[in-house]
Amino acid sequence: MSQPGFGRDVAGRLTPKVARTLRVVSTAMGVGVLALAAAVVFVYGRGAGAEPSPQALIQARLLTMVSLFGTLVAIFASEIVWRQQLLAADAAAAAAQVPAAFIFRAALRESAALLGAATALRAAASGVLGAFPAYWVNFAPAALFAAFLRAHWPSDERLKAEVEAALGG
Repeated sequence: MSQPGFGRDVAGRLTPKVARTLRVVSTAMGVGVLALAAAVVFVYGRGAGAEPSPQALIQARLLTMVSLFGTLVAIFASEIVWRQQLLAADAAAAAAQVPAAFIFRAALRESAALLGAATALRAAASGVLGAFPAYWVNFAPAALFAAFLRAHWPSDERLKAEVEAALGG
């Protein structure tokens, strides 16, 4: 457990450059997921009438379950890792750890979004997405990642507030 005021001390050591760098990284992550989502829509549009094989349907079902379960694991693990990486011997070390902790937390969630979009891409390419629209659920991880980026957008003030909250003020 950290000492009172530890989170405030760590947050006070963060410079605007840290938040600016994390905004660039966050933007790149979001654009990557969006690009894969656009590929899914493109592939779906080109072959929406294709009849899927039974094997393709089984594969889509299995990948969807893995993707959705993986999303839950990634969300919970990302918050645990975020807090654990911020706990350091002193405020200077913890402040230096903030960018890595933020990126790691976002990367865990991005990986779930990419897995969901890749599953949707496979379903679109095999005709499963056209025949069974329920498989659009594979975009749920991408939507959750977009919501995460919106809620945790690393402005200078928000990043400091998140660090304080994670470390107990």
